[in-house]
Amino acid sequence: MKRKYILLLFISMLITSLAPITSAQEPTVVLDTVLPERGGPLEELTITFTIINTSDEAMWSPQIRIDLSNDVDNYFTLIDDALDVDIGDREYLALNDTVTVDYLIMANANCPAKNHVLPLILRYRSGSCEGGCQQEEFKTNIALQIYRNDPMVAISVIPAEDVFPGDPIKITMQLNNYGTGPAINISISTSSEPELLAPAETIVYSNKDPPELGVTESVAAVAIIDTAGVQPGYYNVTIDVMYEDKYGDVKHRTTSTEVRVKGTAVQEAIIQAEQLKTLGINAYQIKDYTTAISYLERAIDLFYRVEKNDEATICENYIQISTTYLQAQNYNIKGDSFFDEGDYENAKKFYELASNLYEQLGNSNKFLELKNKINACNDEIYKYDIMNNAFYLAVIICILYGIVTKRKKIVMRLKSD
Repeated sequence: MKRKYILLLFISMLITSLAPITSAQEPTVVLDTVLPERGGPLEELTITFTIINTSDEAMWSPQIRIDLSNDVDNYFTLIDDALDVDIGDREYLALNDTVTVDYLIMANANCPAKNHVLPLILRYRSGSCEGGCQQEEFKTNIALQIYRNDPMVAISVIPAEDVFPGDPIKITMQLNNYGTGPAINISISTSSEPELLAPAETIVYSNKDPPELGVTESVAAVAIIDTAGVQPGYYNVTIDVMYEDKYGDVKHRTTSTEVRVKGTAVQEAIIQAEQLKTLGINAYQIKDYTTAISYLERAIDLFYRVEKNDEATICENYIQISTTYLQAQNYNIKGDSFFDEGDYENAKKFYELASNLYEQLGNSNKFLELKNKINACNDEIYKYDIMNNAFYLAVIICILYGIVTKRKKIVMRLKSD
């Protein structure tokens, strides 16, 4: 019995030694307010915390700081670093004592609008001895919502009227701010394709200098382009509106519009013919041969009218090649149709016609494809010939067998008689 008591006592002591030691209670830090309530970048934010001593020891010399040692330091700047908490005339915070503290921080210009999680560290000394006997550190996270007032400028362009060389092109536009912040230092620049037009002289009709666009505001602007020495034609003008938000970030909005410099009747005909030629060649390159022929035929008519015979010849060559491709495609389609019907002789004939055209065009891929189809036809024709010959041989054998059998019967009858 005594041995049992000793064993039970040993087991009890072992369980007690393995049981986790209850850690001391931690203090509580509560975020009360953030001022201004909708704080944004480049603003000094005042964060008010309430510290409650919910530990089981006295809290001496509390100190609070936000830790920016991770990636959030790119978005915030500390005004207060490690801030000693003023607890008034008290020597320490007793159990359940509270104190409030204001902590200052600033969001940088690049700080995005979202709920940021920031690490908070509370350091203090705990214990009943004078000044506290042990250094303690409590870590938690706080959520700090940042708001931004960003502009968003939209551009509406009124198409410019056609002009003759030497006359200015006037592009009128309207700028609208649909964002939540002002757009400041507005400027406009232009570029053209082809690069034949000079940069435009731009004017923003704003009552502020430099031009500015408030929230929900709109303003008119104009770009004037000199066309002296410019060849007639169509030009694509890119308009770039550059502005800044109140945090100093530069933003861009771009749009484009087409302008036309008119010429004489001959010049206009040449421009139109070249456009039709380009459309025709583009259609040819994507194998839309019917559309290519349509554009190129119209281009040829105009080129001959303005006596640009070399250009007309180029178009005629493309038409000839496109026509050949269409003919080859038609032969190929007819061959497929006959092949599906089992008419391999006609299928082979059309495949051979298509193959010859693709060989003339230098299209080796299509040529090899047609050769494979022709071989498939030859295989089917060979199979048919073998079956046909076998059928005729069987018929002949049957006939001969019948004749021989009949002669034997006649001979047998004669012998019996």
